[in-house]
This record gives sequence, C-alpha cells and structure tokens, in this order.
Amino acid sequence: MRFLTNWLENFLSSIALKCEPAQNYLHSQLMTEQIMTKQDLIKLINPADSLGFLMGQSNLLKDKLLDKHLEALDITAAQAKVLFNISYFGQSRACDIGKHLGVDGSAITRMLDRLVKKELISREAAPEDRRALQIELTEKGQNVIQQALPLARAALEELTQPLSAAEIKQLKTLLRKILSASGCSLITENLMTEVNQDENHA
Repeated sequence: MRFLTNWLENFLSSIALKCEPAQNYLHSQLMTEQIMTKQDLIKLINPADSLGFLMGQSNLLKDKLLDKHLEALDITAAQAKVLFNISYFGQSRACDIGKHLGVDGSAITRMLDRLVKKELISREAAPEDRRALQIELTEKGQNVIQQALPLARAALEELTQPLSAAEIKQLKTLLRKILSASGCSLITENLMTEVNQDENHA
C-alpha cells in the first residue's frame, strides 16, 4: 500500500497537480480506503477520465495548431486572440481584453507592446478620458486579421479531423450548453437568435 501511495504522489508531481484541496482529498482516500486495488487508485486521478484534463489538453493542442498555421503571418495564437477581440468584440481597453482572454494585466500589457511594435495595433489617449488608452487595429492589423481567419479555420479543421460532422455538431451543442448555463452572454444571445429564426421559419 505504501508503494502505491508513493507512486501516486510522484505521479501527481509529474503532472504538476499542486492544488492543496486535491492533494488533501487524495490523502484522505488513501488513508480511508485500505482495500483499494491499484486500478481503483489510478481511477482517482486517471487523466484519460478527467474532463478538466481532456479539455485543458485539447485547448493546448488547439493553440499549438494555431501557432503553426499562423506562423506565416508572424503572429502567435495568443496575439491573434487579442486582434480578434479588438476586431469582433469591439474591445478597446487593455483591461477588457485581458479579462475576456483570462490574462492578467502585466501579461496583456506585454502582449500589446509586441503588437504595437509589429504595427498591428495603435494606442491613443481615449477621447472621454485622456488618462486612458484606447486600442485600435491599424490598417496592417486589419489586413492580418483577414488573412488569419482562413488559417485559423484550417487549424480547427486539423484539430477536429478525427471527428465526423455529426460528432463536431454534437460537440458544439454540448459546449454551447455548458457556456449558456454559465451565463455567457454571447452564447445566450446567439441561441436566442437561432430560436427566433426557427420560429419565423415555422
């Protein structure tokens, strides 16, 4: 039993699972379940059966493919996301862009600095508040966005290549359901639009 405990602790370290609550939970399981088999113990932390791990790894693979496809434009997946947010969501403040992408203030500032150096965005004093900076795409940035769209689609097609059309549709439906339940306004508004369109066609 002690061998299995050590094995699990080493495995947790190897996948960087440093979350204290998770470690406490595992420890309590090991202490209370004295007749568990090795297979039962593996099930507690089996990455292949973890939704969080699968979604996280899929997201990392998606960004890796985006990096590969966008390399010709000399931008990364992270930089492309910033440009898309400015272009399609109309976000012009660094804090809003960072919040939408889940990036902290210092990281988004560094990313914006790189995009300014590449002449893809501009930062000017906001008309309503001269102390604030308003971010806009430059003409070069708008051109890059247009070129990046088909490349991004190609990356996503490569990502979902193992899935059938029906499976891709089902995956989208399930992800929309999760995001809609969380209150994602963009998804909710789109779903309402689709419902209204279906009712009009009925």
